[in-house]
Amino acid sequence: MSGAGRRWVGTAVAVVFAGLAAGGCATGSTLPARDVTDTAATLAATGNAHGKATQYWFEWGATTAYGSTTPRTDAPADSLEHAVAARVGGLQPGRTYHYRAAAQSPGEGVLRGADQTFATPAVGSQLLPDLVQDVPSEIGVSQVAGAYRLGFRSSVQNHGQGPLVVRGHRAGPTDPMVADQVISTAGSGATTTVAAVGTMEFNNAHYHWHYLGFDRYELRRAADDTLVAPDRKTGFCLGDRFNLDSPYTIGPYSYSNCKPGDTQALSVEEGISVGYGDDYAPQLEGQYIDITGVAPGSYTLVFRANAAGALRETEYANDAASAAIALWPNGVGAAPAVTVLRSCPGTDHCSPAGGAAARAGASARLAGPPAGAASGVAPAATAVAPRIHRLVPVRWLCSLHTAGVRKLR
Repeated sequence: MSGAGRRWVGTAVAVVFAGLAAGGCATGSTLPARDVTDTAATLAATGNAHGKATQYWFEWGATTAYGSTTPRTDAPADSLEHAVAARVGGLQPGRTYHYRAAAQSPGEGVLRGADQTFATPAVGSQLLPDLVQDVPSEIGVSQVAGAYRLGFRSSVQNHGQGPLVVRGHRAGPTDPMVADQVISTAGSGATTTVAAVGTMEFNNAHYHWHYLGFDRYELRRAADDTLVAPDRKTGFCLGDRFNLDSPYTIGPYSYSNCKPGDTQALSVEEGISVGYGDDYAPQLEGQYIDITGVAPGSYTLVFRANAAGALRETEYANDAASAAIALWPNGVGAAPAVTVLRSCPGTDHCSPAGGAAARAGASARLAGPPAGAASGVAPAATAVAPRIHRLVPVRWLCSLHTAGVRKLR
């Protein structure tokens, strides 16, 4: 796995702190806190320095007096929008915290955003993951031994309240490796085990253990949604392959967790931590769909994490993502082999023209847990509020000067 092409795939309500570019004032958007666990959260914003060297940071605390600040982040002195994020820790379960973004350019006063809040999960609640499927990327066709393969990069990120932990076990080296999900509890070291969420298998090509069926790929005919070709993927070695906010931060789940070379292993524990993602490069073993004999035309490439619904999550509607593609527009074997027409996060329907089906969001069958998802599972201690999946900016201007400090209204 590699970290290329990473991005935050969720969207959220944004509160914008903005200035007049002509006045040299930075602009930006304060985003809702994400990856909120019982002890930590990620504060996020975007910023545009409008050609001036600008520093961004966050002020946060248990009240509107804040009391804590994150380290300042230097934004490039250009006119592009850049992501700003900071992970804060030492939080207490079941508490509400306040925060706001701040920015300052040389010779300017401090620009601050309006107060925002987030709440940590209550003591005793289950800390479930939220698996967010990224859209198909790096789509291309290769020819191997006379067969045509539609290759692609796939990525799944965890933006929930707790890590995804899948623990395999078996009694002897010839027995099947049964996989359980292990869920942490807020405010304690207790865990809940969801039995038999799948199986693990030693993959001889990758030479380590895979959790089977974690992410599935399909090629569907755009006109009627008919399945044209399924994937050939055998499973995944789950791990913390990248961190969106801190690219060089190493997570607890690495390649070694998949027990490379240990065909006799009696237990395997894999996972994806909160704020991390797992991705596979195109044309890697299994990272393709065989399209030999598939006729030229319009198709939808669909990715779906947790397709069987066996894993417990805070939300299921963001488990799918898709792309509208034109395959062999100039005939089989003629370039270009494939053209990407549109990318559609959060849905398994993707109209090439951006029609109603594509704008509708996740399909009905992804609106909640798939059938059987909660079978044999203890209910969560607290209900989980639905995540908002649209961008609704609320704007105001940096325009009032008082004692050299730029304030917001």
